Amino acid sequence: LVSGLTPATNYWFRVAAINQFGSSPYTQTQYQQPATTPQPPTGFEASLVSSRSVVLGWGLPVFDGGSVVSGFVVEVSSDGGVSWRSVVSGLTSDSYRVSGLVPDSSYLFRVAAVNAVGLSDFVVLPVTTAAEFAVAPSGLSVGLVSDSALTLGWVGVVDEPGVRVLGYVVEVSSDGGLSWGLVDRVGSSVVSLRVSGLSSSAGYLFRVASVSSAGVGEFVSVAASTLPTQVSGLVVSGVGSSGFTVSWVAGDLGGLPVSFVVEVSSDGGVSWRSVVSGLTANSYRVSGLVEESEYLVRVAAVNSVGVGGFVSVGLKTLIAPITPEAPEGLTV
Repeated sequence: LVSGLTPATNYWFRVAAINQFGSSPYTQTQYQQPATTPQPPTGFEASLVSSRSVVLGWGLPVFDGGSVVSGFVVEVSSDGGVSWRSVVSGLTSDSYRVSGLVPDSSYLFRVAAVNAVGLSDFVVLPVTTAAEFAVAPSGLSVGLVSDSALTLGWVGVVDEPGVRVLGYVVEVSSDGGLSWGLVDRVGSSVVSLRVSGLSSSAGYLFRVASVSSAGVGEFVSVAASTLPTQVSGLVVSGVGSSGFTVSWVAGDLGGLPVSFVVEVSSDGGVSWRSVVSGLTANSYRVSGLVEESEYLVRVAAVNSVGVGGFVSVGLKTLIAPITPEAPEGLTV
């Protein structure tokens, strides 16, 4: 048995008989060792790994089996090697970009060389794709605004293969977006948040982003302002038969322009009529009332967002003074 022959190589063998008188002439024959499958590719590696693709590269086999390598086969497994599917076959280059992968997932890739005889053994390479940021929530809106709080609402993000939404982060800026502070981090099932502790009649920017295993994603923002605070020290003075003067102390006016509205009710607060609006002074003379009648008067601060809380006080107008008629029958 002759071993150690090189595939796809021609050999000549000869043999002679020998006895005590010497050697016979040689008999010779030609033999060609068949080619074999190539050895596996070398230097199998991954580069440019992203969340959904990877570039695989490799080198030629150390030995081609005696038959020129005609191409390569690449396969992938997403279940730890239990099953494999073809990525590409008949490939003549020494690299290939694999796309359509799932973010933050583990794969096994394998490559084999091909010659006229068949496939080499595979070489296997594990690859884990990068995590991917979740998309931003949509429909960010503001509601239930008061002088110190408001409610933010948004449409939640649906999980995608490999991109699971872990929650949301909410931030606020009071300087037009130059700096941001954390309001709260909430779970993935939460799609609204009541934000309190705000300044009255002040403008803010709020922003919300999804959180995944990759971290905090892109923010979506909305502008919002709070209502003005209620006035205080509401008093009535100078009550006459047809009018009175109402005055008050303004609350925290904040950073937005604020005016005042004065309303009067003659039916105990069932209905109200506006006496004056857009008022910038802290007092107003109400006239045109009915003598000896009960009224409620209320005052609220107003800004571009809306009307703040009303403060009211009750009063009763006086009887109009009657000038007596001149006496008659005056005698001396």
